[in-house]
Amino acid sequence: MAVSTVLVGVSSLIQLQIQVMEQHYHNQEQTKHIEQLTNKLSHTTTRSYKDDHKTGGNTSHHEIVKREQSQTTVQSDNTIVKLLHGRDGVQGKDGRDGRDGVPGVKGDQGPQGSKGDRGDKGDQGLTGPKGEPAGGLVYVRWGHDSCPSTGAQLVYSGRAGGSEHRHKGGGSNLQCLPLDPNYLRSQPGSQDSAFMYGAEYQGTNGLVPNTHNAKVPCAVCYVSTRTALYMIPAKYTCPTGWTTEYYGYLMTERSTNVHYRSQFLCVDSTMGTVIGSIYDHNGALFSLVEGRCGSLPCPPYEQTRELTCAVCTK
Repeated sequence: MAVSTVLVGVSSLIQLQIQVMEQHYHNQEQTKHIEQLTNKLSHTTTRSYKDDHKTGGNTSHHEIVKREQSQTTVQSDNTIVKLLHGRDGVQGKDGRDGRDGVPGVKGDQGPQGSKGDRGDKGDQGLTGPKGEPAGGLVYVRWGHDSCPSTGAQLVYSGRAGGSEHRHKGGGSNLQCLPLDPNYLRSQPGSQDSAFMYGAEYQGTNGLVPNTHNAKVPCAVCYVSTRTALYMIPAKYTCPTGWTTEYYGYLMTERSTNVHYRSQFLCVDSTMGTVIGSIYDHNGALFSLVEGRCGSLPCPPYEQTRELTCAVCTK
């Protein structure tokens, strides 16, 4: 600490002691003066009573004393207040800020509030844009290389194919083969495998001229707005509420000892052909289907009549 700072502190302490002594002396002087005033007040009151008694007035002793005391007390009180009011002391320095208090103990968790009321139902939002239809269906239009005008979309055009009509092995279901095949790995030469043949019409010239031995076209079609598909045999119309995708003749493999079973298909009534393909290769065969009376009721069915068909969607 610097010497100048110490000297300043000592000087301030001396001044404070001098002020305290002066105040003590002043208080003693005031006390003496108050005692003198009190004695004077007592003497004045007594003298006033005697003078009044001598004059023989009507005023009672009690009233006289009360009046004199009241006047003298007011004067004395004012004098005493002035005497008791000491000199103003020296203004002290501002105190320092106190230290932060110790953090209080964390209180207990309050009880859970009651469940609020349910808000009002909001307004219904705007209707969003119509989305793409989900689902849909795919079918094959046999005997044609395009899709009908029923809202169906062409997936691809192709050629009908299947197993050779005399082979016991192979698949019984006919296929619509695309015109741009893709291959993966292959081995040279025949591997004694199953075989895929093109399909030909058989015995169809009586219904559609120039179709016998002609190759059979096909088209794979997609309908996005309908989800049910069914081929109805022996009918060329669809039930009410259903869409007729196309209609035609029911066809399959020939029923002889040298032919093997295949699937029944609905071939378009136009029996479209592949141009320049009329040649007897005898691969997979498309033959008409006739009714046989006996186990099949006749009527309504008729012997040797070619059966029709319809492809229906909904």
